[in-house]
Amino acid sequence: MRRLLQDELLIVQRYNVVWLLLLPLKWMLLPLLRYNDFWGRSRRLEFWMFIPVNVVSIIVQMRIVDAVEKIKTPSMTAVGMAIFAALLSIAMIIPFLAVTVRRLHDQNRSGWWILLMVIPVFLPDHSEGWYFVGVLLNLMLLLFMCRRGTKGPNRFDSDPLEYDIFGVRYAKR
Repeated sequence: MRRLLQDELLIVQRYNVVWLLLLPLKWMLLPLLRYNDFWGRSRRLEFWMFIPVNVVSIIVQMRIVDAVEKIKTPSMTAVGMAIFAALLSIAMIIPFLAVTVRRLHDQNRSGWWILLMVIPVFLPDHSEGWYFVGVLLNLMLLLFMCRRGTKGPNRFDSDPLEYDIFGVRYAKR
């Protein structure tokens, strides 16, 4: 607790207050800035702050698809809205996959573990047992996202907890 307060004091001294107010927003948007970075490590905060961004994106996509379905006659507006929803889903899946792979790297796991999320798609639909297997695989991946990463450097990069969001290394105590 004492180290946390000292770190916050260092950040307040180093950066102005506006940056401190924008910190949650920066954590939310960081995966979008690192959308093509499938190497390295990400801390839990980066992953879990990006989840609300994904949820809002999914809600927007659902609203657009719902609005397009209510239109009786196809028009250019409906086609444009459908294309926008498709592009939005593609644009959001890549950063989500990248931040998930980096979270796996933080625990010294290969990024190929992300395939646990895809395996249920290829399982047969006609059996409830397969559905249960899919749910278990996704729960296992969710538990991986909740676990703390390895302390210190691992084969993928240095510990992301050693740096603040601005890339400044914390002082050794």
